[in-house]
Amino acid sequence: MAPGDHIAFYGTLMSEAPPLPGAPSLSGLVTVVGPCVLAGALHDLGSYPALAPGAGRVAGELCRIVSPDALAILDAWEDYVADDEDGSEYVRRRVTLLQPAGTAWTYEFNRPQARLPVIDGGDWIAHVRDRGTVEDAARRS
Repeated sequence: MAPGDHIAFYGTLMSEAPPLPGAPSLSGLVTVVGPCVLAGALHDLGSYPALAPGAGRVAGELCRIVSPDALAILDAWEDYVADDEDGSEYVRRRVTLLQPAGTAWTYEFNRPQARLPVIDGGDWIAHVRDRGTVEDAARRS
């Protein structure tokens, strides 16, 4: 977990995603490498998505970590506490990417998903574009 490692975003922290109020600035923390594909299912939580392990394909953005503070800042945003994974909303995991070849850190949802709507196609950006802004979606949830 040092500068040079990669992290994959699939939702509100992607560079093309509409800004979510309160989200940390990624400037100086990571640099964008390019698109990636993760294995899993993407669920709609209203203002943000949730990645769950699975056999589907999820569109993401691969970034290189450039700051030693990046993971601590991202862990706080994702409500991940390494010493309390059961109490964390998300857990940080190193996953094998479907594209490009390699591994990256990402955050997986740590709550039941059975009743959550699945985002068809696994693409948060397209999903938000189709339904309106994040703020619009939050008002509807």
